[in-house]
Amino acid sequence: MALLRVAAILMFLTSRVTSDGQVTSGLERRLSFKSEFDVRCELIDYDNDSRRSLRTSIIRRKDQLQGLCEEDCMMSSTMDPFFECTKDHLTVYWPTDNLYNTTSQSPPATLSNKLKRKLSQSNVMKNMEIFIIFHSPPAIAANKNSRGESVDVVLYSTCVDQTKPYNVGSDQCL
Repeated sequence: MALLRVAAILMFLTSRVTSDGQVTSGLERRLSFKSEFDVRCELIDYDNDSRRSLRTSIIRRKDQLQGLCEEDCMMSSTMDPFFECTKDHLTVYWPTDNLYNTTSQSPPATLSNKLKRKLSQSNVMKNMEIFIIFHSPPAIAANKNSRGESVDVVLYSTCVDQTKPYNVGSDQCL
């Protein structure tokens, strides 16, 4: 009986309430903004100044994205913007605090369309750039998708228990 209580408490502690009022367990989907860039990964890892300049430009963009969100979303207070660089392809994510249930595979269409419309009306977001000091030129423009957008609105999946890795293939926390 005590073991069941402990299991219930652990499940409660690793659960969150989503934007649509449902409780998630283990896995969460977070509304995020995403941009991709072609940049040599070794320039990012060259030294602390390189990482700091990239980080500074990413944080500046977070503030600008919050201005576009207005009442529709709130840039995350618990999760900083982050990036992944593999094979000279940099992907930057700006997470919000809008959470969705695990059955959702994409943001709600009305919210996504509204945010995309706002993004397309902003010159800064239409021509998204980041800065890396040893890159020539230091301003790097984001790749544009087939619709000409340089910032996408996506759901980013993570594990509530951050010690567990998220497996994209199985869509589960391991």
